[in-house]
Amino acid sequence: MSLTLTVLAGSSTSLRDDLVRCLVLRRPRLVAVVYDVDLGPSGVQLVRRILDATGTAHSEHSEHVELVGCCLSCTTRHDLPEAMRLVADSGRWSEGVLALPAALEPDAVKTHTADVVVDTVTTVVDAVLLLDQVGGDDLLADRGLAAAPADRRSTAELVSRQLEGADVLALVGLERVGTDRARTLQALLAHLAPLALQVPVGPGEQAVTSWSAPGVVTRTAPQVSGSGWLPSRWSCARRPAG
Repeated sequence: MSLTLTVLAGSSTSLRDDLVRCLVLRRPRLVAVVYDVDLGPSGVQLVRRILDATGTAHSEHSEHVELVGCCLSCTTRHDLPEAMRLVADSGRWSEGVLALPAALEPDAVKTHTADVVVDTVTTVVDAVLLLDQVGGDDLLADRGLAAAPADRRSTAELVSRQLEGADVLALVGLERVGTDRARTLQALLAHLAPLALQVPVGPGEQAVTSWSAPGVVTRTAPQVSGSGWLPSRWSCARRPAG
């Protein structure tokens, strides 16, 4: 079964999860393959979860994955073909979101999505923290986000690469910063990702909007094929209990 896939990246796991929750609740034929890091008593593990509009994880496809060579990106790439095969074989979904761990850059995995079409790479941007993130000198290891023991990347390096690899930038919290700071932030994004479409995600009535033709995109944006979707406004009902 053909599956249209959107890769979702970003340095904030909480903002990523909020967006994933809104997307699956609004699109019943969409599945989210979510990767997280578990710092449990047995050591660092990668956790794969499969989520859809039911609001529950499909336990038959969700599992802990042992790290390959203590490398988070290597493990994600190694597990991804199996995760995509499980999703495709189930026949339940026609669209997919691949939500990456905070420390991963989209370019590290998007070339390993066998048997699926990557329609869009979306990076979730924390508008409140972005300028401090790209201007700082702290290391990912200092924040507990390193993808491997030898990972000496800075937070600024990770965030910049997540921006540069995106077709779409979902700007969360833009309404919380002042006008001058917002203009500075948007100018910085235009410099780092000149071909990316900037989509403010803020309070509103609708969480997701469909987009059926490349002509909807501005001239400076990439010509994304297929029936991709974009985050539009930030409003999402709570997941049903039970």
